[in-house]
Amino acid sequence: MDILLVLGRVLFALIFINSGIAHITKMQDELRRTRGVIGYTYAPPSKSIEPFKRFIRSNSKWLSLIRDFNFNYAPSQVAMRADVFRQFGATRPRNVGGGPYKIPETYNKYFTFDRYYILQWNLTRSLAMDFSATNNARIDEPPVRIVTGKPNPHPSNPAGF
Repeated sequence: MDILLVLGRVLFALIFINSGIAHITKMQDELRRTRGVIGYTYAPPSKSIEPFKRFIRSNSKWLSLIRDFNFNYAPSQVAMRADVFRQFGATRPRNVGGGPYKIPETYNKYFTFDRYYILQWNLTRSLAMDFSATNNARIDEPPVRIVTGKPNPHPSNPAGF
């Protein structure tokens, strides 16, 4: 299931993927992926200001350096995006060799929160600044299946991690 919503300069997106199988060697194999994105972009029209153009009317090449001085007071583009991705996988193998032993469930967890920033500024007509930054964060989760509504099995760790 995918949800995409664009409101002016703001973007919202949610993506859900869920799959599960069971066969002769696996009692259960499930995989859930969830991604959420929020983005914002602002790109105003660029307008440079030439403060000395009206005051210096001479065509002298010595004064043209001052006359042609210009600058932009606003950035050309400001953008930021936050991207949250969570994957949960659980596999319970089947005991095909027989016996009373139950093989424990194994987990595949991956949880990230990435942020992207962009600032572009044409300071003058011939001088531009570009800045971009990326912040990647990995979020740790406990190595067990999280079931809401049940008491924490580890009372020394109130957050459950």
